[in-house]
Amino acid sequence: MTTAPHALAGDAAALGRAAGRRGRLGAFPLLALSAGAGLLLVAVADALARTGHPHSSLPFWLGIIAILFPAAMRMAGEEATSAERVSTVVLVALSLYAVKVLRDPFAFTFGDELAHLHNVTEILRRGDIFGTNSILPITPRYPGLESTAGALTALGGTSPFAAGLLLIAAARVTLLLALYLFYERLVGSARVAGIAALVYAATPTFVYFSAQFSYESLALPLASVAVLALLRWMTAQQRGERRGWALVVVLCAAAVIPTHHITSYAFVGFLLAVSVLHLVLRGRRARGAPWALTAVVGAMTVAWLMFVAGRTVGYLSPVLTDAVNHVVDTIRRESGTRTLFKSDSGAESTPPAERLVALLAVAVLASAVLAGVRIVWRHWRRDPLVVLLSIGAVAYLGTFPLRFIPAAWETASRASGFLIIGVALLAGLAAVWLLERRPRLRSLVAAGVVLVVAGGVISGWPASLRQGRPLRVTADGHRIEPPGVAAARWSRAALGTGRRFAAEDADARLLVIDGRQVAYQGTNPDFNTILQAPALDSWMVPLLRSRRIPFVLTDRRSISSDNIAGYFFDVGTPSLLPASSTAKFDLPRVDRLYDSGDIVVFDVRGLW
Repeated sequence: MTTAPHALAGDAAALGRAAGRRGRLGAFPLLALSAGAGLLLVAVADALARTGHPHSSLPFWLGIIAILFPAAMRMAGEEATSAERVSTVVLVALSLYAVKVLRDPFAFTFGDELAHLHNVTEILRRGDIFGTNSILPITPRYPGLESTAGALTALGGTSPFAAGLLLIAAARVTLLLALYLFYERLVGSARVAGIAALVYAATPTFVYFSAQFSYESLALPLASVAVLALLRWMTAQQRGERRGWALVVVLCAAAVIPTHHITSYAFVGFLLAVSVLHLVLRGRRARGAPWALTAVVGAMTVAWLMFVAGRTVGYLSPVLTDAVNHVVDTIRRESGTRTLFKSDSGAESTPPAERLVALLAVAVLASAVLAGVRIVWRHWRRDPLVVLLSIGAVAYLGTFPLRFIPAAWETASRASGFLIIGVALLAGLAAVWLLERRPRLRSLVAAGVVLVVAGGVISGWPASLRQGRPLRVTADGHRIEPPGVAAARWSRAALGTGRRFAAEDADARLLVIDGRQVAYQGTNPDFNTILQAPALDSWMVPLLRSRRIPFVLTDRRSISSDNIAGYFFDVGTPSLLPASSTAKFDLPRVDRLYDSGDIVVFDVRGLW
């Protein structure tokens, strides 16, 4: 195995020879041309999907292949220069981000995006970074994303939407580039680093969820820079250099902490685990354990939680408690399991061919992890960082059973963005080990990279919502908005702003953004049952009165409860709730203010 720490000099010499033969950027122009063609295919697929074309997925997947396969081929080879590898990482990061943007190029349409967009507009309107948010009340306590987007909006004279796109694009590049540089310095191989950076895109949340305008989408790239700086601190020889990199770690942590809770806790846990492993593997007298950095970053995180974001405990604890309880209940066979490849929100099931691809991707990743663990044991078993990442990779495989549990699958999916950092490293090590013995398998390795990334896309987002959906329709020269948008804009024009509503999940977000109202949804308190039940129970009116909610927006379309799909026109035969879910509010002291057929707005103050 030549891909050990001493291989750095050999790789550098090979890269130097390649630079003399091909130039600094090598085949990058051709890769850029292929990626551009791939994005054109994705755009065509989105256009077809908006018309309901049954085979729009074919150009979509051809586009993904055109972006990834040539890049993986170059990364798997020895001839690419360092500049070409870095440029390719940037190209792939931006291209895969463009896949998400092309889906909805003119507006934010993800549920979390609308919640964070509201925070940006409130910051710009009120000048206060700690505002309120009825949809996600915890988000104003972590204003890093919104305050940055607000600053870009104010200084650049652009819209919050454009500022958000630019900010997340920069974050995407930062994430993959920092990981590439981290892998390269950690194992001393640009070849391993290039493959590992591409494999990281196999994270189920990478292409869509983590590319949305949301706080984790910025916090995770910042944390990746902090991890790179930590490695530089651990390997620095001079005291001044170590101080400089320690400062970078602290500054990056100071940016992560007010941006996203989970990422900040994960980074503190990472620092602590590195310190403990350093002690176990190298002994107390060995230099390089980041105990001081762990203490500083941990104190900063606790201080923010105590003095600014105390609500975080109440926000996260029910999610974690439910996940643990459902795991126990499933083991005891007291609750059912979740069906794979089927959206709980009612979106269409994943096609059989895509299910096969996703399962093959899991098998390939599992094989790569096992092979990578063997390589690590031989060459890096005393390196705390490599060992920790290997443990994380094995833990990633351990999250797969959690995807069968309804209350735990989302927790497992969120954890993948952190744990797969180790999976990508082991996959890179295993791929280069194989290529050193079988160079002719380069195309197979590149195909494997495409396979695992495709599997991540399939696992991470519903098939029917992966491509563009109709957001606006033009008829006879007039633009028609989706029903939820139309109702939200009516509320603003007829009732004014700042009115308190109970509404379904998607409708509530549209009321907040397009209507500038204060909207409540969800099961805590249980507004969902109030809206969907066939009759008013005795507890419902007191809940509305206690929360001082004068307006109720009912929506018979099942899509309105889906915070992924509920903002679009419902394509095909719509699924409707029983008419009684709306009719129960037709009482003598209740006024029907708005009626578009499926959506009705009631003034329920007479029931108070």
